[in-house]
Amino acid sequence: MTAGEMVLIVEDEPMVLDIIERYVERFGYLPLKATNARQGLERLDDHCKSIKCMIVDVNLPGTSGIELYFQALLVKPRICCIMTTGDDIDPLVTRFKEAGNITFLQKPFTLESLNAAFIDVYSKEIACYETKLAASG
Repeated sequence: MTAGEMVLIVEDEPMVLDIIERYVERFGYLPLKATNARQGLERLDDHCKSIKCMIVDVNLPGTSGIELYFQALLVKPRICCIMTTGDDIDPLVTRFKEAGNITFLQKPFTLESLNAAFIDVYSKEIACYETKLAASG
């Protein structure tokens, strides 16, 4: 991911949303905010070509962040996702380790741990792409 690309942030806690927005801006990305899954999907539909990655709270009201991720894959199959939660992430990591371009990040997190999550999710994206290339050729 390069500076200037758009990151969709879906978080229902306003203070957390603002903090993530500032972190994303510090990395040089353009944040696009949503406070629920419906808004997130609308933003993804509107900016599909520009959005490379999503940062999504697992525990959104209504549609969960996990459900949102799988709905987003229907719109943009190669989208990367950093899934955040205040709950224990170990069961999620185990359950979704083969899900593709998804990384889990425990709240509260720091600028450094979010940066590490970006690195992790993009390395998974590259690995998935290389695997698909090898299988097709």
